Amino acid sequence: MDCMFLEVRVEKDIHKVPFAIGKIEGEECDVFSGKWVRDASTRPLYEESECPYIQPQLTCQEHGRPDKEYQSWRWQPHGCSLPRQGSFHEEKKEIVEIETEEAYRVAMTSMVNWVQSNMDPHKTRVFFTSMSPYHEKSIEWGGEPNGNCFNETKPIEDPTYWGTGSRKGIMQVIREEFDKSKVPISFLNITQLSEYRKDAHTAIYKKQWSPLTPQQLANPTSYADCVHWCLPGLQDTWNELLYTKLFYV
Repeated sequence: MDCMFLEVRVEKDIHKVPFAIGKIEGEECDVFSGKWVRDASTRPLYEESECPYIQPQLTCQEHGRPDKEYQSWRWQPHGCSLPRQGSFHEEKKEIVEIETEEAYRVAMTSMVNWVQSNMDPHKTRVFFTSMSPYHEKSIEWGGEPNGNCFNETKPIEDPTYWGTGSRKGIMQVIREEFDKSKVPISFLNITQLSEYRKDAHTAIYKKQWSPLTPQQLANPTSYADCVHWCLPGLQDTWNELLYTKLFYV
């Protein structure tokens, strides 16, 4: 599921939310002033082989560099630390598995609390875009049992269609949590209208980051991308909806 949080400022706000950890209250921390420290416990942030989006001219290990020491250095500013990426809060270290809707509620509650603490509704409008659906099971719209979005050229016409890739329970959670917000949040519900567009995905018509195998070439369905969308196309409509909500609704 793909969600976007968009903040549109009507006028310049000089207040900045702190982004460095451990800074002294009232003092500015220059995150560009510091030193490199060896930290093999948290570096590297990812393995070169796990990221297919690195351009070939940057993959040192693949091209024979004998050491990995260069991957073990972390930038340490003087007087504060850079926050770790990927989480909103880090107070609790225990990981508890919960239902998807409940996890989404936790995320929405955190976002609403942040909005209420940092957004001035007289200066700022807040928009939230719902998840972008995918089309990986053509049997859901009456297609072949083993098919997906590959070779689809027309939208789904059934107005009641709702694929398994999008959960209605999550939409309900969003509504409930946003209704509690004291700061208005404009909800851009692009999920339902995008559910109909099984024809708009990139499918096999995109840059392939890895060479396709003979087996894949013989079966295009196996590597069709039914998550991302062609441009121009559906996502332009999302922008039109945002523009409409921003200036006319």
